[in-house]
Amino acid sequence: MIANQNTPETLYSDLIEILSDLFDINPDEVDLNSSPDTVEAWDSIGHIRLISSIEEKYQISITPEDQVEMLNVDLVISFLADKLAT
Repeated sequence: MIANQNTPETLYSDLIEILSDLFDINPDEVDLNSSPDTVEAWDSIGHIRLISSIEEKYQISITPEDQVEMLNVDLVISFLADKLAT
């Protein structure tokens, strides 16, 4: 049996990479509280790009209801941990 590769730490590391690439920011600027309020490029279009990148990376679909709940890095990690555990 293969251990779950999607630990919160791994998801956090992946999200740092995605956010820094998408929003052209230093990975050191990303933390659990990073959100559209703290990342200038994380606007409505940026959020759609982020969702698309996450869906592509993890081969999942994220409903519009879930998308609007993904308000910061910590909430994205919690969503992904739950979604990928099933």
